[in-house]
Amino acid sequence: MIAHQFMLRIEQPPTDEQVRRLFALTHDVCVEVGAFRRWAAVAGDRRAPLLAGAVVTTILDLDAAGLVPIDSGPDDDIVPIWLIAERLGSPEPVVRTWAEADKNPSAFPARVEMPGTTAYFRWNDVVSWLRSRLGFEPGDVTPVFSAVNMVMRLRTVLPRIDGEAAIRSLLGDEDEPQQGGDGQPRCG
Repeated sequence: MIAHQFMLRIEQPPTDEQVRRLFALTHDVCVEVGAFRRWAAVAGDRRAPLLAGAVVTTILDLDAAGLVPIDSGPDDDIVPIWLIAERLGSPEPVVRTWAEADKNPSAFPARVEMPGTTAYFRWNDVVSWLRSRLGFEPGDVTPVFSAVNMVMRLRTVLPRIDGEAAIRSLLGDEDEPQQGGDGQPRCG
């Protein structure tokens, strides 16, 4: 299982009861509320085989807690060595060796100064280093977040559409019959 980090913006700041319900369901999220309660988000740090599964199951937890997610995106800029290793499928000692190499132009990116003994790095800097130094291209997460965001928007719009089933059929829902322009079922 890989630890996937991401952000889910929510429609409005949560009530204390919604936060209690969410934490009764899961402990791998953090609720953040902006200044003057103008925005709110949930940071996820969920272990799953795939990013899509991690994001979707967190959205379902938010739904169950009465929170309305409206947008998703990555939240992985500051990462420790163990998470870099996990994302790359490399042993942690190998990544630690890269990070502890002599400082030179081709060296691993600089540490991010943070309290404690754990070494942290900017993921975007690590990706650039991987590309230039090792020719390695980590997977692109953009399509996952694009698809999740489209589905979240669709979830808010569909209930207001007359003929919702026809639109759902475009998603390949086999339970809904496809209809022609005359409203009659279409033969496959």
